Amino acid sequence: MTARRRFRRASVAIGGGLLVLLGLLGSALPVLPGMVFLVAGLLLWSTEFRWAKQLLTRLRQWIEDRADTGRYLRGLGFRSRPHRAGEEEGD
Repeated sequence: MTARRRFRRASVAIGGGLLVLLGLLGSALPVLPGMVFLVAGLLLWSTEFRWAKQLLTRLRQWIEDRADTGRYLRGLGFRSRPHRAGEEEGD
């Protein structure tokens, strides 16, 4: 692993950790939007860590499974997995 790659990975780990920490604080303090920071931290971590990508996928599925939120997000066109080229909507 090159020095540049190690620096990027460390930066992502620290930045994602700070966002997740803010998200946890936001769950206790009413002035911070906790879920926003948690998801942002997971999104950042998922660029470098496979476990974070899997956790983010499970979180998306959990949110879609909630009746009201899932219907709202599907109405906006969100999907639990990325759309691949050549894939039909019903697949």
